[in-house]
Amino acid sequence: MAIPKSLLFSSSAMEPGKQRKLSQGRKKINIERIENTGNRQVTFSKRRQGLFKKAGELTTLCGGEIAVITFSPGDKAYSFGNPSVEHVVDRLLYPDNYTSPMQLKVGEDGLRRKEQQELDEFQRQLEAEKRRTKRSEQMKSGNKFWWEMPIESINNMGVEELEKMHGALKELKLNVDKKSEEKISLPDPTIRNIDDRASGEQSEI
Repeated sequence: MAIPKSLLFSSSAMEPGKQRKLSQGRKKINIERIENTGNRQVTFSKRRQGLFKKAGELTTLCGGEIAVITFSPGDKAYSFGNPSVEHVVDRLLYPDNYTSPMQLKVGEDGLRRKEQQELDEFQRQLEAEKRRTKRSEQMKSGNKFWWEMPIESINNMGVEELEKMHGALKELKLNVDKKSEEKISLPDPTIRNIDDRASGEQSEI
């Protein structure tokens, strides 16, 4: 037996105590200035978050660069940018100096390598200075002169230390030459005694 359609959707066919809910659908909001200050601030905060979210989705989906800057009703600035607001603004104002994110990454990697090389060089210089200081302290504690140092220590000297040693050797050579000339210029007392003795013997004869 067929049931009439009028009975299928009639209120009498529904369970007792229940009424059919009618949906009003999405309510259209008039786009106009919100006069209430509190409501305006709340709406701005919600819409701003939604705007930044959509901007982030756009960059993720399309790989584009984007910058969004807005001021709240209270004159507070908010911004969102990918890769950054400054980068996008510079690209707009100075297109000839634009650098792509890949170029930025390569440049940053090169800068990090250069900084690491400088750090390694500084550490090598620091270690060399520590070794020189240690040798100097050992010489002072043992009352040793530089010529008493073992040959291994001389081989480990730096350029500055070798230059100082070279200067000291030159000064030592000059002093030795000077002393030698002074000794040569002075008469030998033994020869003088022999000459005096020979003169005395001749006078006796």
